[in-house]
Amino acid sequence: MIIIKYLGWERCAFHDYREIALKYGFNAETSPYFLEFAMEHGAALEFFLLKKKGVITGACCVDNGWLCNDVKNPKSQTSEIPIPGYTIKLPFLNGTGCVIPFKSKHLSLDNINVFNASFSILSKRDVAISKSLSEFSKKTISTRNREMKKFLEDGGSFRSLSEFQAGELYSIYCDLYSKRRPEKSAFSQVGKDFFHSFQKDFIGDVALINNEPVAFQLNLSSLSNYGLFVDFINIGYDTSVKNHSLGTLMMWRNLQLIESQALACHAPLTYSFGMMSGEYKKRWCNAYRVGRVITI
Repeated sequence: MIIIKYLGWERCAFHDYREIALKYGFNAETSPYFLEFAMEHGAALEFFLLKKKGVITGACCVDNGWLCNDVKNPKSQTSEIPIPGYTIKLPFLNGTGCVIPFKSKHLSLDNINVFNASFSILSKRDVAISKSLSEFSKKTISTRNREMKKFLEDGGSFRSLSEFQAGELYSIYCDLYSKRRPEKSAFSQVGKDFFHSFQKDFIGDVALINNEPVAFQLNLSSLSNYGLFVDFINIGYDTSVKNHSLGTLMMWRNLQLIESQALACHAPLTYSFGMMSGEYKKRWCNAYRVGRVITI
């Protein structure tokens, strides 16, 4: 604690962190709303603020010595909650320089003024940030629109997530998740509670054929002074449907909706697909490096 104090950090209460995050900004990993939910479900998290010449310039949440919601934390207390852990964007005053005395392997590139963070030699991790619609070729756009038209002509339709009750939506999600991965189950009590608490923060549609749900992409949104952040958490679909590429249809439909939402909010958009892995992410996304905090 002496070293932490020497570096300008001091322990604070959650309400202090929340005030700082609401002032400067946050994404899903650093959202005070999601962190509060985690604590209400048993996570013993710590909070620290940073002072420079008497001015509070930033804050962070810590989980067993790591910046909270880092997917590489072996002792994470939040890993069962459907929130991302790939890009930790701390609530900082712009231009703040500091040393972070906590571990992380997924620090946002926007926090490059962290003196003990590496974004090159000691870090090779890239996150996948969705391309905007305007970045796709005319041929790709034409193909996606043609696929969408065929889906609708074959009895397909879309319904907004907001039209479902939270419990119904969670049942649809779990069912379609299992249909895509028969050996796994998405159900957990904390997941169900999360759906009930944050349904308003889910963005997108459910795809249906003859009014039966066939695809659901779970996108979680966070709006702050940094902008609109949307995270692609998971996707489920009915693999017995062979004449339509449900995953592609769902992702294209939701990208359109998400861009419209960002315009309505007058906010810059960051739409993350998690880590850059798999061929489909190379087609849909651009790679952005995340950093590693070097601690003693």
